[in-house]
Amino acid sequence: MVHGSIKFSGLAVAEGTFSFLNTTVSLKSKAAFVDPSTGKTHGWTETSAGWSKETLVALDAVRELMERDLARVHFESIQETGTISTSPNQGGPPGIRENLGSGDDSDQI
Repeated sequence: MVHGSIKFSGLAVAEGTFSFLNTTVSLKSKAAFVDPSTGKTHGWTETSAGWSKETLVALDAVRELMERDLARVHFESIQETGTISTSPNQGGPPGIRENLGSGDDSDQI
């Protein structure tokens, strides 16, 4: 192994994926180690753990906003459920997960 001084001073999230299909939220991200003064990327890292409560609350708000946007595209009229939440939902965030695996239409995914 070779040791030395790093040439980057920043970390920038480049992409991410999330899933609400399970009981707990799955959130993964890929980030670059960057030097803002040169614009060079010196490496990449990925993570799927260690998310703060603040990040998970924000992700839940994004999910709610996306559902509203999709509703405007696919429904003739929509009934808003209220304001976007600022705290995590008890038992994990709702989503399509709550409708999977029960009833006669559970295979319609």
